[in-house]
Amino acid sequence: MRLSRRRGTGTTKRIWLLAWPAILSFFAMAVQAISFIKIAATIGPDAVAVVSSGVRIWMLLQALQMAIAVAATALVARAWGAGERSHAGGVAINGVVGAVALGATTGLPVIFFARPIAEAFGLPETVTTTLVQFIIWSGIFNATNSLRFVMEASLRATGDVRTPMLFTFLVTGIGIIIGIFFSHGAAGWSGFGVLGLVIGSGVATILCYVSLLAIWLRGKRPLQPNKSCLREIAVWRTFWVVGWPSALEQAVLQLSIMAYVIILARFGTAVYAAYGISTMLMFLPITIGIGFSSAAATLVGQRMGAGDISGAKRAGARALLLAVGFMTMTGILTFIFAEGLAAIMIDDPIVQKWVAKFLVLIAVMQPLIAIDFALSGSLRGAGDTRFPMSVTLFSQLIARLGMGYVLAETGFSPVYIAAAMVADYGLKSLLLIWRFFGTDRWQTAMLARVA
Repeated sequence: MRLSRRRGTGTTKRIWLLAWPAILSFFAMAVQAISFIKIAATIGPDAVAVVSSGVRIWMLLQALQMAIAVAATALVARAWGAGERSHAGGVAINGVVGAVALGATTGLPVIFFARPIAEAFGLPETVTTTLVQFIIWSGIFNATNSLRFVMEASLRATGDVRTPMLFTFLVTGIGIIIGIFFSHGAAGWSGFGVLGLVIGSGVATILCYVSLLAIWLRGKRPLQPNKSCLREIAVWRTFWVVGWPSALEQAVLQLSIMAYVIILARFGTAVYAAYGISTMLMFLPITIGIGFSSAAATLVGQRMGAGDISGAKRAGARALLLAVGFMTMTGILTFIFAEGLAAIMIDDPIVQKWVAKFLVLIAVMQPLIAIDFALSGSLRGAGDTRFPMSVTLFSQLIARLGMGYVLAETGFSPVYIAAAMVADYGLKSLLLIWRFFGTDRWQTAMLARVA
């Protein structure tokens, strides 16, 4: 019993050591996104609508890069846990090359079809015209953003969580400063308006992550770059097999969220802007879930690579308990301070009212979101990416979109339509708990598919 407790305590400590820098990293990214909403709010509700919609396109683009980032996490962690450090460096190089190539090729269609994409949101023409430019700039910077995510994923998979944290702090601070300058201008220059935010973020990402790439290629990190895997078809095939379900999952997730906000757009700019603000604020507590998801993926992958199945299960369970505990507390705080947070974000009283209502729903969802992130991260770390994909497809179509559309068509309030998200996360949580604790299939899912 004492040995079991020591192992449990050691696993909990390891999860926390991996999680807290990741939490701070994603928290910084959330702060940047919320800062952009706040800056846009000083321009007006139309600017908030542009940023809210533009971020949806940006997240859709990044969803496609998840194929590389998730595969890099699973494969680098497994190789690192097995003591195959050279192979881990080779897999990371493949991930970087694949991410940049995929980022460039997926950014081009978005640039060329920016107008029809923007028109799909059904917003007023003045908002749509600015949104077109916002989407074009998002496509231009897509390759660099892809580089960022795969480098961070590869480093975290080895346990090096502080380097990504440091560079996230840098890109956040620089991005906010440049974004303010480009949006509002200075010394008689009027700036680019709301477009300055996406331009500033892109410039900051280039400056920081091209620098990190140069440092890494010079062998300055524990994960040493190794070009030996670039010509190995088997490695690229494994990337594809492990990664494509996550890409499809995230793409469908972002598309369904876009469809969801289009449903809410019919209720007017105030409701649309309020939902955009509340989902941006939602990023703050969600960073906790993402941090524990990253930690679970790393430790489960490393334990699987070392052949320690019981250790992998223990890591997933500990990540789940910690995530639920922390996010339940953030849910309570969000519920208590919903009206205050709404007042901080925007001065418009109508938008404030809707933001506060949406935040109450977000507060209720926190424990369910924690389960989703912790167990999905554990499964992906083991290479079981198909099941989270299937769960997301099912819950999005049945719960969020299906219920949301029916409620909208039958005349329910936007609050009830937004409540479909609770059903979405509840359904996902039940299925993920069953997969991780009720079966052993996730332990051999990757090996069965790449054999």
